[in-house]
Amino acid sequence: MKLFPLISTFSLATAAAVDKRAAVRQLVNFHGFAENIAIRENGHILITSLQTTSIQYFDPAGPNTTLSLPPIPGANGLTGIVEVEKDVFAVAAGIWNITAQRETNASVWTVDLRASSSPTKATLKKILEIPETRALNGFTVIPDTSIVLGSDSVLGGIYAIDIVKRTYTLVIQDVLLQPLTPDAFLGVNGIDVFKSALYFANSAKGIFGKIPIADDGTATGPAETISQFNTTVVVGIDDFKIDDEGNAYIAAHPNAIYKVDVGGVQDVIVSGDEILDPTSLALGRRGGHVKKGGAPVIYATVNRYDEADPLNNTGGVAMVTL
Repeated sequence: MKLFPLISTFSLATAAAVDKRAAVRQLVNFHGFAENIAIRENGHILITSLQTTSIQYFDPAGPNTTLSLPPIPGANGLTGIVEVEKDVFAVAAGIWNITAQRETNASVWTVDLRASSSPTKATLKKILEIPETRALNGFTVIPDTSIVLGSDSVLGGIYAIDIVKRTYTLVIQDVLLQPLTPDAFLGVNGIDVFKSALYFANSAKGIFGKIPIADDGTATGPAETISQFNTTVVVGIDDFKIDDEGNAYIAAHPNAIYKVDVGGVQDVIVSGDEILDPTSLALGRRGGHVKKGGAPVIYATVNRYDEADPLNNTGGVAMVTL
């Protein structure tokens, strides 16, 4: 999720000063803020935005334009998205004040792409509402279950959302997930499950960590810090993905992607003005399809906006070849 209060002046000032290059290519741009990303098995990409309730959809190997999926009602923006079964995605929707980074009327939907040859005719289904959350943000799925985990960036907690039973439970709260204060910068942001552990990024505290979990999402041990980011250099770590070797690739504001290995060692994969305000990542290969082992290609949601009007965004997807 974009970190509006801190980035607008800082990102442009540092973009020129820091410049480590991997091969970066802009694949597509669209009007609006690009928030989160998911990939179908066929390699096509879905993008959520805090400024529209229509998921943006495009083929990396096709024209550099997006299609809009049917709008989700009762909301003005979308955040987390994750595939729960082949070509069925869970997505978080709500009414967002994106300047204040706070949400009301949070709900969870599924987007089913199986029944139609055209993504513009995807089937929407409302699963449930979570009225008490103030910032339902990152999504991940517990493998071989119907449970989606969702981060609450204000509460500093994790919800377990059963897509089949249409129930939810607050399963984890921890100080390492919390923001610095209840009314301040976002706490836990991106999340991912790998080998019976929930990995998380805390934007405000610059903590990348993990919590061991059971199959229902409850914690089986304490939270721990894997890597601490320098918050005077990195404004905020955001969403991330973990490869099959346990390496994490993390979107970092204002303009970088980091790799953090299993020992917590940080390495800048790419930085500079081609990767401004990255919010989420997906791992793939040059042909566009998700690759299960390694990450020769990273797809990143990126954003540019008018300094005079921070809500006037141009979002997009960049492909980083490692």
